[in-house]
Amino acid sequence: DIPLDSSDLVYTMEEKYVGKPYLLGRLFYGDEGLWWVICQYNAIIDPLGELVVGRVLRIPSPSRVNDRLRKPGSTIGPVATTRGA
Repeated sequence: DIPLDSSDLVYTMEEKYVGKPYLLGRLFYGDEGLWWVICQYNAIIDPLGELVVGRVLRIPSPSRVNDRLRKPGSTIGPVATTRGA
């Protein structure tokens, strides 16, 4: 888990990203594969149904996400990572 932080961005969903959560990963992290971080951070289970126009999201900073993903043995969701080990 990544705790809430005052450095979080606050983003309001726009039409162009509805149905395309991978584009949020690209927008905020430069990596389409990291869309799930945003969903998990905002307790979104169904990204295609819950990422709607006007929804306000908190976005953890790229540095906090990278630190967490690269820390050996840390967990993001239910899976432990060995990246950086």
